Amino acid sequence: MSSQFDNDDPRDPSYKADGEWITEADIKALETERDVFGEDEETQALRILKENLPTVVHAITKLARTASSETVRLNAAKYVIDRNLGKITEPDITEDDILKKIYEDVTVD
Repeated sequence: MSSQFDNDDPRDPSYKADGEWITEADIKALETERDVFGEDEETQALRILKENLPTVVHAITKLARTASSETVRLNAAKYVIDRNLGKITEPDITEDDILKKIYEDVTVD
């Protein structure tokens, strides 16, 4: 579906101003989705994380293998290892613990 506007047109609901990568239209869509599914914000966030997990895992592992920056490759590889095997000093972590930690990391109070 194409828009009647160009992506750089401020009248376009998907327009992203300098540094803004989540638009008002994005936020409205999330609110509508929450209403349709009857979810609170945390439940919605966890559902979205689960739905997008394969894509995110692919992106992180691709960075670990192919990023041009050695630092990015190392950090991505560490992240994958830590999330799968756990840090040596951490107790066993469940999938729910991981999703809740990601949710806490990405939400703002």
